[in-house]
Amino acid sequence: MHFYRDYCSLLLCVSMSLSFGIAFGQDPSFSQLQSNVMLINPAYAGSSGSSQLALSHREQWPNLSGNFTSYALGIDSYARTVSGGLGFIAIQDQAGISNTLSSTSFSGIYNYTKKLRNSVIHFAMQATYLQKSLYWSQCTYRD
Repeated sequence: MHFYRDYCSLLLCVSMSLSFGIAFGQDPSFSQLQSNVMLINPAYAGSSGSSQLALSHREQWPNLSGNFTSYALGIDSYARTVSGGLGFIAIQDQAGISNTLSSTSFSGIYNYTKKLRNSVIHFAMQATYLQKSLYWSQCTYRD
């Protein structure tokens, strides 16, 4: 019984330490995701068959210092010449007092569409440039 408890404790510690190594970050969350579906899945680029433009804005806890402000722009269109959809996403996320932590990303999306007899298959690729900035001079350290 003692061996089993030690084994479970060791297994829990190892699994938790490994999980922290693969947690890279979090995308900003928006409500009303159906208006900018490429934020959910890049395979939606051009899937409507027409051009779309989506703008999203989120301000979380606006009356508190250290709020979160996020903006997203999504443009996509179906292009017959490439047999699929093309899309572009730009996201700006600011967090902290005086925007201490800021991240900006630009993504290009290609979605290949293959029509079958009764269904459609989408294969998508997304290339992203991401820049994160931390303004050390605006950080507050407590003694």
